[in-house]
Amino acid sequence: MVLESAALCLALTIYFEARSDTVRSRTAVAEVIMVRAKDDQKNICNKVYQKGAFGRDKRNNKNSNYYLKKVNSHKGPKDKKAWEESKILANNVINGKYKRVLPKKATHFYNPKIDPQPRWATQKRYVATIESHKYYLIDE
Repeated sequence: MVLESAALCLALTIYFEARSDTVRSRTAVAEVIMVRAKDDQKNICNKVYQKGAFGRDKRNNKNSNYYLKKVNSHKGPKDKKAWEESKILANNVINGKYKRVLPKKATHFYNPKIDPQPRWATQKRYVATIESHKYYLIDE
């Protein structure tokens, strides 16, 4: 499967944020990215690589997009099965071939095991917990 840059960015984010989770959880991560990108493939990579867009790895204080750049320029993700599944899911989400699991305006998520509660979480409305992530949306 050859991935275009938008699908690659989405697949890498799914992989790094939720590779050990179920398809439902990985789909939720992808949905947040698509909402942030306003469902426009042209915006996916910009949102993925946006400074501070995704969580920090507290072990070495690196933004997760650091890992996206690192993998993009090296051999690729180590867990080959999870990587293949992430690529398939990314393509399905971009092409609208998936079942939605979150409200349409969910814009943020975090993993409480990595960050107990980010500052932004108090400013957003909680909507769901799916496996290792809590999801929020902007009230309008």
